[in-house]
Amino acid sequence: MKKTILKIILLGLLGLFGIASFFVLKSKDAQEAAKLYRIACNGGEMNGCNNLGVMYVNGTGVVQDVQEAVRFYRTACDGGEMSGCYNLEILCGSQPNIRGCPN
Repeated sequence: MKKTILKIILLGLLGLFGIASFFVLKSKDAQEAAKLYRIACNGGEMNGCNNLGVMYVNGTGVVQDVQEAVRFYRTACDGGEMSGCYNLEILCGSQPNIRGCPN
């Protein structure tokens, strides 16, 4: 029971830093996680938008699509989620010709 509670707390803390998707990479439920992140994003939870962007970059639980990643990172960033701004800058810095990247 203590281990389960500790895992939940750890995953929540990692989610605050936008790296919860690391654990999703090892999960058989990646598609379900993508659905839940989308619901969270649509509900105004900007960390969900950022995490969904990570999933689109990696093609985890969704078809890999950097355009969608840019869209979700931008939504997160515009909503005040700094990890979204950071990830947007990293992605666009590595692939500057992606549509939707800042100039």
